[in-house]
Amino acid sequence: MNIKENFDHVLEHYWKWVAVGAIGASLYAVNRYCGGKIYRHKGYANGKTVIITGANTGIGKETAYRLAKLKARVILACRDQEKGEAALKDIRRWTKNGDLTLKHLDLASFKSIRAFAEDIKQNEGHIDVLVNNAAVFGCPFSRTEDGLETQMGVNYFGTFLLTNLLVDKLKSSAPSRILVVSSGL
Repeated sequence: MNIKENFDHVLEHYWKWVAVGAIGASLYAVNRYCGGKIYRHKGYANGKTVIITGANTGIGKETAYRLAKLKARVILACRDQEKGEAALKDIRRWTKNGDLTLKHLDLASFKSIRAFAEDIKQNEGHIDVLVNNAAVFGCPFSRTEDGLETQMGVNYFGTFLLTNLLVDKLKSSAPSRILVVSSGL
C-alpha cells in the first residue's frame, strides 16, 4: 500500500470515527444533563443510628458495611443470629468500626417484631435511618407463626408492622429516613 492509498484509507474511515465521537459526546452530555448530580457524601455519618433488616447477607450486608465505613452506628437486625454474628465480625474487621450491634428480628413473627421494636424504643435515643431490606423469595409454600403465607408475611406485613411500630421514634428523631429496598425479583 503506497502513501496515497494509505491516506485515502484513513480519510475513508475518519468521518466514521468523527461521527462516532460526536454521538458519544452527545450521549455523555445528555446523560450528565438528565441524570442529575453525582452524589458525593460530605463527611461521615458520626452519631447517626441506622437499623438494617436482613443485614447478614447481600444488599443488607453491603449497606451495613458502607454505613459502618462512614462511622455510623449500625444495628444489624437479623433472623439468623449465627450468620448475623459472622457478618458483624466481617464488617468490624473490614471497617475497624466497633459501633455495630446485632439484634434478633424475625419478620415472620409478629411477636419477634414487637419485641425488637420495644427493645429499640427503650434502649435507643434516636433512629436516623430504618432500612427495610430483609425479604424472602421463592420459598416453598408455608405459613408464618401468625398464619400468613410466608412470602407475604415477611416481605409485606412484617415490614409494615415494624415500620409502624418505629415510626414515632423516627419522627422524634427528625430528620430521619425510611428506606425500602426492592429488587427485580
